Amino acid sequence: MISFLPKEESLPQVKIGRIIKLEEKISELARRIQDNIQTCFSDFSGLACRQAGQNKCGKSREELNEMKTEIIVSFLALLELVKRGIAIADQEDAFGNINVKKYG
Repeated sequence: MISFLPKEESLPQVKIGRIIKLEEKISELARRIQDNIQTCFSDFSGLACRQAGQNKCGKSREELNEMKTEIIVSFLALLELVKRGIAIADQEDAFGNINVKKYG
C-alpha cells in the first residue's frame, strides 16, 4: 500500500529579482535634475560602487547582476530624458563619467 503513495516531487526553485521600471527611473532622474543644477550618471545609477570592484563592494553575484540591470535601466532613462529635451548629457572622455544637467 505504501508503494502506491505518490512520491514527493521537488520543484525547481527560482529567485525573483527586484523589478526596475523604466518609467520610475525616468521620473527619479528628472526629479534629481530639477533639484540639482548638475549630477553625474555614476552617482545616480550606483555605477561608482561597481567600478570599485566586487571585492571592495562586498556584493554577491546576484547583487552585482541586479546592479548591472539598474545601470542599464538608468542609462535608458537618461537617453529618454535627453531625447525629450529635459536633460543634457556630456562626456569628456570615452568611458569617462557622464555629467547630466537640466536643459536650458
